[in-house]
Amino acid sequence: MLGIGFRYSNALHKIYYQDEAVTSLRLAGFTLHDYDQLFNRRPHTFGEIHRLVRPAPGRGVVDTVRSLASEDPQHPPAFYALAAVWVRAFGSTPLWTRLLAVGLSLTALPLMYALAFELFASRSVSLIATALLAVSPFFILYAYQAREYGLLSSAILLSSVLFLRAVRLGGARRWCWYALSLAFGMYTYLLFGLVIAAHAIAVIERARRNPRLLATFAAATCTGLMLAVPWLWIFLRNRSVANEDVSWATSAYPLPFMLAKWGFYATATFFDLEYAFARFAIFAALVAVIIVIASVHLVRRENSGAAIFVVSMGGLAFLALALPDMLLHHRFSTIARYLVPTWLAIVLTVAAFLGHWKRKQLAVATFALLLAGGVLSDAVSARSTSWWENNGNKAVPRVAAQLRKHPGLLLVSTQDEAPLLDLAPLVAADAKWLGYRAGTMPPPSSLTGEGRIYLLSPSTWLHGRLQADRNLRLRLVYDSHDFSTNLTRFRAASTGASAGTNDWGEMVLWTIEPRAPSRTPDRPQAFARLKAST
Repeated sequence: MLGIGFRYSNALHKIYYQDEAVTSLRLAGFTLHDYDQLFNRRPHTFGEIHRLVRPAPGRGVVDTVRSLASEDPQHPPAFYALAAVWVRAFGSTPLWTRLLAVGLSLTALPLMYALAFELFASRSVSLIATALLAVSPFFILYAYQAREYGLLSSAILLSSVLFLRAVRLGGARRWCWYALSLAFGMYTYLLFGLVIAAHAIAVIERARRNPRLLATFAAATCTGLMLAVPWLWIFLRNRSVANEDVSWATSAYPLPFMLAKWGFYATATFFDLEYAFARFAIFAALVAVIIVIASVHLVRRENSGAAIFVVSMGGLAFLALALPDMLLHHRFSTIARYLVPTWLAIVLTVAAFLGHWKRKQLAVATFALLLAGGVLSDAVSARSTSWWENNGNKAVPRVAAQLRKHPGLLLVSTQDEAPLLDLAPLVAADAKWLGYRAGTMPPPSSLTGEGRIYLLSPSTWLHGRLQADRNLRLRLVYDSHDFSTNLTRFRAASTGASAGTNDWGEMVLWTIEPRAPSRTPDRPQAFARLKAST
């Protein structure tokens, strides 16, 4: 009940952040190209953005799928197609869009129970795993978002349950259901392919006792992948678009920060106070890693088949991203949502450890401590409008509050048009904005006029040009650099970098005002008058 309550609580008041705003755009059947057409150096209202994120007559699910295929092929359409139908039936407000994600994420709870029982044949282990997942800060954090990650957890657990039942009981019908679950997983998230690879490792270990099992598994897997070929073909055809969309994750990343993030995410499965007390978080991460290693050792001794399955599911997903990152200095493995199989495997492993631990009193105490840590973390997170997964949007409510005081012309000078999408749900529809391309000057006529004129996050070049203009005066209204975040302290503690600056989702708001005419007399005329009087 607490897990369900926290999921719905987050859906109510957490910031509807950038990725979710793009989701609404796609559900409405529009593309980012349609949105970019508004950046034409002419004033628009926020109502025009509102119309792009609400279902329009004549646009349906097919347009949603087409939008993903052309601009976002790394995100398959299963969740988005379901959500497109949902928002047309119930409403497209941020809350209603999120309610579908919450409902889909809740199916993971009975599926976790079923998977744990298939692996360990223990009701106590199954209940422990379900309880830990219910209050897990990590899974609650992604459950409410209008994205596919809550559904991804359910897809992974469903396919794993069907796989183990097909292996244990056999039968063509069970293998057909498994093949369908693989297709569904691939249409949910392309990294689901790592889960299929983990199943292959598990079936190889079991095939020593039943050689025909390997051929049956191969046939089911090929069937499932064949059903997913249409989207795989779309992805391969548009892979240049996908590569460009994730190019930000190929930037150089310091190894200490990478190690700290891996440990933090492993800890956040059970305990998460964001990046507060950074050094304590790193210590807690080490403790969590030790517990996981001890759990794997005990599970391997009690049930080697289950241990191979869990380690394969968690370890393969992690190593497939972490090893290339360490070699190429990329950061894919530091994106928590890419490693959902790993965090599910950790929950299963710790649950099995607690269920099989011979020292029952210590097991009960540890279980109670983990539950208390999860509930405490969820309660603290529920009071915040942003958390580490959407920290880049932390300043949006404050900027929007300032804009609501004085609706006027909003000028944007960032290379990323996302801030306007983020602000749109919080700003009146009749408030005006003007967009122009980075590296160019806004139209001179837009910098003067009646009403209050705002400038949002100008580049250093543009700011210098406007400061040098004798007819204009810039006045700072809000600077989110003064909005200290735990992320800054965490980065400083884990890398030794300075905590004085924070470039994560910063927003700076200025007003542009006409400069009053100077009352100082013209210097040549004053000199002439002085000479004549002398």
